[in-house]
Amino acid sequence: MVRLGFRLSPGGNRAGGEGVSSTGSTMGTDHRTLHNRVLAVLGPAIAAGEYSPGHTFTLQGLEHDFGVSRTVAREAVRVLESMRLVVSRPRTGIRVRPRKDWSVFDPQLIRWRLAGSGRMEQLRTLNELREAVEPG
Repeated sequence: MVRLGFRLSPGGNRAGGEGVSSTGSTMGTDHRTLHNRVLAVLGPAIAAGEYSPGHTFTLQGLEHDFGVSRTVAREAVRVLESMRLVVSRPRTGIRVRPRKDWSVFDPQLIRWRLAGSGRMEQLRTLNELREAVEPG
């Protein structure tokens, strides 16, 4: 299972890292929101195929694995849903969708795929788009 690399301690500080105020804002140089930090690990892992289509997550599991609140986990899932990487259903959890369903032209997904094992497939997809759009 992929882990985020930090957990919020009860005192509001991240173990082994920069401080986080009681309002959740960082007091260091990394100003990404918590849900973006979850996305920075979970999104590339899904895009790289570390979680196969049909793999199911739960909000509770994401909360535990990433050390975040349910609200943060929900927001990260919403972003993944907007890219069509996952689908969330009541009582069944959050399921990874097949690659054919993904929004392959989403800029963030393109970055994740170019950085991971799906690089060649992503380059082929972008080349197909380019050939369709550019004049002969």
